[in-house]
Amino acid sequence: MSQKPKKKKGKMIALIVILVFAVGIGILAWVQANNLKALRLFRYTQEERQNLLNQNEEAIHAMLETLPVEPLSPLTEEQEAMLQRGEITEEEALQMIMGNLVGKKPETETPSKTVVKNEDNKKLQELLARVYLLRSTFTGKLDGLVGEAKSEYIAQKKATGKADKVTIGSRYISKGLALESECDGQMEALLGEIEAELARSGGDTSIISQIRSVYNNEKSIKKANLLSRYAK
Repeated sequence: MSQKPKKKKGKMIALIVILVFAVGIGILAWVQANNLKALRLFRYTQEERQNLLNQNEEAIHAMLETLPVEPLSPLTEEQEAMLQRGEITEEEALQMIMGNLVGKKPETETPSKTVVKNEDNKKLQELLARVYLLRSTFTGKLDGLVGEAKSEYIAQKKATGKADKVTIGSRYISKGLALESECDGQMEALLGEIEAELARSGGDTSIISQIRSVYNNEKSIKKANLLSRYAK
């Protein structure tokens, strides 16, 4: 009879360690719906989460098709890595997304719609491109935080024979929460500008809630991916 409680306690400790190692992604804030959703998605397979990301990307493309802007292309993994390493600037990354750099045209197919170029459309396109840029920048910073935490854990364990998981985890979780809050703030500011631009040009502002929804969906899926990746 005494073995069962120990086994259950062991599982709980293992779970806590896994969650602590999911540093930099705001998992400590349990009451937040986005984080609770990420925990549910953590139980999905990698393929299932990738399918959800693909569906989210399709929703983004469908929304962009309703707006009077030229095609945008998110940064590739290689380009995101270049941005994270400082090999390209954020402005260069922005131009890549907009397809304005030589040899860096969007990977999307030839658009089925005709876009009349004017200053309104140009401004809207840049704002939407900045949403893509924010996504890439945030993802890179998250990976950086997780990498720093794991390096600190390994170094501490190598130097002393053990490492304080809770202290290290709590510190980087706090950094992750601050980073997520900063990203959310920048996203809301961009959405405010996009909404104002649409209202000024007579566009449909109801799309703002859709953009916010796919943003939160993607954020929870990527948190779950980080849990799965770094809890191994």
